[in-house]
Amino acid sequence: MTKTKKKNRKDSKGKVLRTGESERSNGTYMYRYVPKIRGRSVNSPEKKDNRITIYAKTLPELRQKELQITQDIIEEIDTVNGNKTVASMTKLYIDLKKNLHFTTRESYRSVYRCHIKDSWFGEMYIKDVTKTDVILFYNEITEDLTNSFLENVHRIIHGCFDLALENHWIRFNPTQNVMRLYPANVPERQPYTKEQENLLLNFVKNDGTYYIYYPLIICFLETMLRASEMFGLTWSNIDFINNTITVDHQVLYTRYEGKYQFIASKVKTKAGNRVIPLTQRAKKAFLYQRKQQISLNRQPTIQVGSYSDFVFTTRSGRPYTVPNVDKYFSRLIKAYNRKEAALAKKEGRDPISLPHLTCHVLRHTGCSNFCKLFYKERLDIKILQKWMGHASIEITMEIYNHATEADQEDALKAIEQARQKLCL
Repeated sequence: MTKTKKKNRKDSKGKVLRTGESERSNGTYMYRYVPKIRGRSVNSPEKKDNRITIYAKTLPELRQKELQITQDIIEEIDTVNGNKTVASMTKLYIDLKKNLHFTTRESYRSVYRCHIKDSWFGEMYIKDVTKTDVILFYNEITEDLTNSFLENVHRIIHGCFDLALENHWIRFNPTQNVMRLYPANVPERQPYTKEQENLLLNFVKNDGTYYIYYPLIICFLETMLRASEMFGLTWSNIDFINNTITVDHQVLYTRYEGKYQFIASKVKTKAGNRVIPLTQRAKKAFLYQRKQQISLNRQPTIQVGSYSDFVFTTRSGRPYTVPNVDKYFSRLIKAYNRKEAALAKKEGRDPISLPHLTCHVLRHTGCSNFCKLFYKERLDIKILQKWMGHASIEITMEIYNHATEADQEDALKAIEQARQKLCL
């Protein structure tokens, strides 16, 4: 018994159709196939039928698309998951980052909500995104925000496409090397000089409005704590007998679980968990703060996590927050500069203005001051690294080298002057 040969299917123009190809009633064409990677079908959780259908106006156009599909299969590209949008891929990437500190996670989610979720870029399929699309999207962001903020956005977007690349959902990461077009535009933070520090402290100590910040400024300069660590300090963290400060947590006012609230957490790194010395200057400042807290009736009124009895509190008894303190510091500097300008005009001299002041500038100034002391006394820089809470010695060395540049220049001048006297 002979087998009958199967007739080739043809379209209305007489062209032979291949397996999976068919002509539609309106004269256009479609191709159906089951996507495979390594010989196995790719399952789509959204569909029970795993077959994919593509369409084209002409048969040559359809076959060009079929060639692309074949290439995807050869290169093991998952075309099903390649149809994820950038927004859904970004959300998946953030959800998979289980080891993120909660503040970092909330920062990532904020970027997703505000800049990716409902944007034209977020609606694109990851397989269709080109480097040009990324640049156009980044250009839109930098119209209103800094390149430094863009680095935060890029960190998430780049990670999102890296995840897709590792899963064979795309061929390449379109964000690769894009940030070379956007150099950081944040000016280097300069610590206060000793003269500026003395002018600041003298003004604050004797001002009727800003005197309450005098002990806080001293404590920043002497302890080199981060703002979240400083504002999370409780009186039990300070040992006035053994002269130590235990830093084992931080308090922030941030968006968490859909609303802004005070959150207490452990410090981000092991290096941040530390016990630092309480200098005599810092000890006097903390004791002054305790008296001030009682006399101004600023006793702590809330508990954050398992922490209460905070050292630095507002009139309502709540812990200080970085944005509010930085705002008051800004007003403080404006008040000083106005007073100094008027006094300089009266005395017929140039005013000695003070630059912008923030909590971070104070910490940076404290770090710089201690770096200079360690340099002059030839002390072990590893000790300073521990006090500062740096996970890497490189970070400490960067501040150390910057802080000692002026001292090295002074030393060079002294050598040159000595040589001239000796006629060398």
